[in-house]
Amino acid sequence: MELTEVLREIRPCNTENPYIFISYSSEDKDLVWRDVLEFQRRGYNIWIDEKNLDKTQDSWRYNALPAIEDMDCELVVFYVSRHSLISEGCYLELGKTIEAQTQAIHFGPVKFIAVDVEEIGNIMEFSKTVYNDLRSGDLPKEQKQQRAIILDKFKKDFFNSNNEKVRIHPKNEVNRKMDYYEEILASFPDSTRIFPEHREEEVSAEEEVPAETAEPEKEKAPEKAGVPAEKEAAEAAACPVQKGTAQEDPAARRRISEKEQTEESTHEEIIRHAVRVVNRHMYPYNVTSRFMKIEELSDVQLNNALKMTDAGAGTETLIGFCDTTGLRTGEEGFLLTTEKLYSEKLKKTGESLDFWKIRKVVYPGQNWYGGELIFEDNSSIWLDFGFWNDFIFSFLNIVTEIKEGVRKVDCCSIYSMTEERIKDAASGRNKAVRYRDQLSETQLKNAVNTYQYLESTDKIVCMWDPSADKDGRKGFTVTRNRLYCSGLSSGKYDYIELDNLKEAVSDGPNISITYNDGYGRKLFFDAYAPKVYAFLEKLITSGQE
Repeated sequence: MELTEVLREIRPCNTENPYIFISYSSEDKDLVWRDVLEFQRRGYNIWIDEKNLDKTQDSWRYNALPAIEDMDCELVVFYVSRHSLISEGCYLELGKTIEAQTQAIHFGPVKFIAVDVEEIGNIMEFSKTVYNDLRSGDLPKEQKQQRAIILDKFKKDFFNSNNEKVRIHPKNEVNRKMDYYEEILASFPDSTRIFPEHREEEVSAEEEVPAETAEPEKEKAPEKAGVPAEKEAAEAAACPVQKGTAQEDPAARRRISEKEQTEESTHEEIIRHAVRVVNRHMYPYNVTSRFMKIEELSDVQLNNALKMTDAGAGTETLIGFCDTTGLRTGEEGFLLTTEKLYSEKLKKTGESLDFWKIRKVVYPGQNWYGGELIFEDNSSIWLDFGFWNDFIFSFLNIVTEIKEGVRKVDCCSIYSMTEERIKDAASGRNKAVRYRDQLSETQLKNAVNTYQYLESTDKIVCMWDPSADKDGRKGFTVTRNRLYCSGLSSGKYDYIELDNLKEAVSDGPNISITYNDGYGRKLFFDAYAPKVYAFLEKLITSGQE
């Protein structure tokens, strides 16, 4: 199909519904436009400049940047190439995802995924090549310098001057492990899929889609889940309740025989330990990141949650359910048994994930773009749970490390922080830290107003306030068991739990923290990272003396 024809078929974005924004260089339009058409054919609501810009306006900024800021923009797809990495427009678009007003509207930054247009490999080495080509090119020196600055900003602001940022490999990659479009679509929010799927033909004429793969993947749930039809039928017959029927009895799914109870006791102990750990650390960071006990669920929640399971769930003990719906209907979320994790978000593995077959969890933390699971047979899969990545990957990691002998269920050695240790750590590394009796009432009150879960000035032990007017809104504030920081990327609704803190590792603006109970997080602190790390390091070492 000619490119002009592709453009004609692309429909404008419906901006009254959730959508995905496309950020790209016009030099890459041959690939990008074809991708957009394919996304739309699969039902997704896509914003792209050629179909949504008001060309009567003097600048693209009047439409493009507000479109990212808009509450209905749920994801930005950034196409990485030698052209986009030196594009001021692309840089401004990605920068818009983290602006203060955008974060206020979206309750945090707008997520973005990076798709390689060409073979890039190591982003730092590739950037050097782009720079050398730019320098030896024919552009006026002023333009060269401007574009070199953009390239440097991209490296520092969005790729962290390293090669850890996960990017989707190019479409034409040799020996690609996963279908190009399926890999991209795995990160697309379900809410942005508002149109009927229409896939009679592929955008590219490079290959035809076989009839058996042209159907939506969910139509083949039994095969995807790895359950042979005969086995599924046998399990369904043994199951006391037929899944998906109106007569489904929630209590029946909770039953288990004495024999099964004995066989599963070890599994259940491990799972419940992991649940306690992630619940303790993630709640109240996000009230939706919490496994509720089965007895806490309403019948409506439980019945809807059970619709995610396959027939084999009848022989498993239900442990808990994380309800990700706003109205607590149980129609979406993560259902946990002694054997599997069930969720509609497990698109690559069917409807369930057998976490006992996982050998290793590779997840850098605070990564909106997922992580890798390596199985006992050395196969692997990349999964993205979106907003719930930290929560689910932390759970899977704890279970896996216990199973592999890295940790024990009883490894949790809980201890509470003392005010004396906090004061000692603060005074030992940062002379600008002030204790509660040295702080003004304005500082104390503003700190409480700044951080959502800092409930009282009485709880404050000390504060580091780098602001010129000492108003208490900047720096970090420490209570007896928590550290709040204005530079924390997750914002005013987050904090670091100090009790049971085991280790802190600094990596530029990032700090990785782990606890004695097996939980870990990687947090971005911007310019405040050195001060926060110095405090945490002293706090941890003082407990080891």
